Amino acid sequence: MHRVLVVDDDAAIRGLLGEVLRDEGYEVLEAADGAEGVALVRARRPDLVIMDLRMPLMNGIEAIKALRADPALAGLAILAMSAGTVLRAEATQLPVNGLIDKPFDLDALLAHVALSLNQLSPLR
Repeated sequence: MHRVLVVDDDAAIRGLLGEVLRDEGYEVLEAADGAEGVALVRARRPDLVIMDLRMPLMNGIEAIKALRADPALAGLAILAMSAGTVLRAEATQLPVNGLIDKPFDLDALLAHVALSLNQLSPLR
């Protein structure tokens, strides 16, 4: 079973994505900000991270850069989520496996998740 970490400061979005991903058979972890997300990645080694870009404390861009700077996490699949066009432009320069626009289509999001998990090896 693949483990997916959802990082978003909006509890409703975390809950929705968690429910949908669990229904698809994924194990789901949740974090409310980038710092918590980075810590969970290091502790629990998910196969995929779905990272919101706009969050307080450590935003998603900073968290992605921190994760990509760690050689032990080189195989980690990351999908970035963005609601703003400015963030979307910056996100296209990030080393991620894909970008999900908010509001998102659940079927398209699940397709991104499946594709990303099929492209990379788990970190186990």
